[in-house]
Amino acid sequence: QLQGLSSTYFLKLVLEDDNGQTISSNFYWLSTKDDVLDWTKTTWYYTPASSYADMTGLQKLSPVKLVLSATAIRRGGNETAHVTVSNSSRGLAFFIRLQIKKGRSDEDVLPVVWQDNYFTLMPGEKRVLTATYKLKDLGSASPVLAVEGWNSPRLLQPIAGKR
Repeated sequence: QLQGLSSTYFLKLVLEDDNGQTISSNFYWLSTKDDVLDWTKTTWYYTPASSYADMTGLQKLSPVKLVLSATAIRRGGNETAHVTVSNSSRGLAFFIRLQIKKGRSDEDVLPVVWQDNYFTLMPGEKRVLTATYKLKDLGSASPVLAVEGWNSPRLLQPIAGKR
């Protein structure tokens, strides 16, 4: 076991090819205290926990500032948004969620096929992602990117593009 870890800690695993290009990236939040399962009360479909891992360290994450940009390209009845999310802060940007909204309303454009979602950015890191949706699902509204994270405030960014 590793020494000197806080009760809540993070692990990022990156698989690269021979040229250093990322093939897969996974991010985990872990605890030095494991869940304790109560095997005496298990059923064929459920095993309750008698105590849980200590994830209280997540409450202590420093607030971070995200920087956004988004452009879209239309093809036929679909639109693909190209979204860049950057963490300009010195702390970890945890559990970032992306959404496409109908204008500045709180109404989601659904369905949206995201390349990835609910991700974490290290300090100074950025991600470029795509989201594809049907134009008819926008109605008469223009698309707006909504981004928020565990320790980052909600941001809205209009999605630029020829319409």
